Amino acid sequence: MTLDATPKSATANSYVTVARANTILTEEWLNAKGWTATSSTPTREAALIMATTLMDLSFSYNGSPTTDTQALRLPRVGLSGPDGFYLSYDLIPAIAERACALLANYLLTSDRLADPALVGLGFSSASVGPLSVTVDKAQVKDIIPRDVVLLMTPIAALENSASSGLKIIKLERS
Repeated sequence: MTLDATPKSATANSYVTVARANTILTEEWLNAKGWTATSSTPTREAALIMATTLMDLSFSYNGSPTTDTQALRLPRVGLSGPDGFYLSYDLIPAIAERACALLANYLLTSDRLADPALVGLGFSSASVGPLSVTVDKAQVKDIIPRDVVLLMTPIAALENSASSGLKIIKLERS
């Protein structure tokens, strides 16, 4: 599948190009291990496409779609940034580009959709002798990492805040 990061396109499947994601993750962000360890352009494109899909499924965006034919949920009309100024309805917001690149990096590092392994889960009880451990099955790995959620907060709210451990409240400015 070919990556298409054209805003408002009926065939768009990514919020950011590989070149822009490379700039974000190598010049603007720390710890881009998944991205820098992967030199394959098709793999990077797949990660960006999957990140975009997860973002569109996970977030409720402020504003309204720019066109009724655009494939992705961004750009949007009536979308304001962190400082309250309206963002261009012809472009993908820079914070969404950064969030998409960062999520792609996470996807290249670990399978965010896999059932969690024992390590990393919370324990509801443990004993020392004889050894006994009870895993808290309610505690799972976040599909959308907290830093991605925080980046997106000015323009979107997480659809299912329980999956991230964060409570996001939309702020309406008048």
